[in-house]
Amino acid sequence: MRLLTPEESRTLEDIVDKAGGLTPVIEELEQICFGKEEHILENWQDARSAAQWRKAAEKLERCARTLNL
Repeated sequence: MRLLTPEESRTLEDIVDKAGGLTPVIEELEQICFGKEEHILENWQDARSAAQWRKAAEKLERCARTLNL
């Protein structure tokens, strides 16, 4: 796993600030994960990889609900 560069970290912090908090960013990441799941199923029919993206999306959904910042 690769860590973010300092520049990427600052960009991410800017995104969180502009979004008004962490919850909207997590919710957007959730939607991105669901989109990746759909894309993988439609284009590669790789149910295993798609399931991993769905699982990540569901975890992010729970996280956003828990934080509710």
